[in-house]
Amino acid sequence: METTENIEKSMQVNHGVCVEEYERSLKRKLEVEEKRYEDHRHSQILQQELNNKLF
Repeated sequence: METTENIEKSMQVNHGVCVEEYERSLKRKLEVEEKRYEDHRHSQILQQELNNKLF
């Protein structure tokens, strides 16, 4: 997979790993994906709370 500079930078900033390490290490991949899932769930909860306040 060709990695763009933006993807590489994003992985470093958000997860503290480079794309190569992410692809090579199952442990790192699981950690990153778990954090992504948690962030996604948190965003959904915030969105629901805002919707409840607005409507």
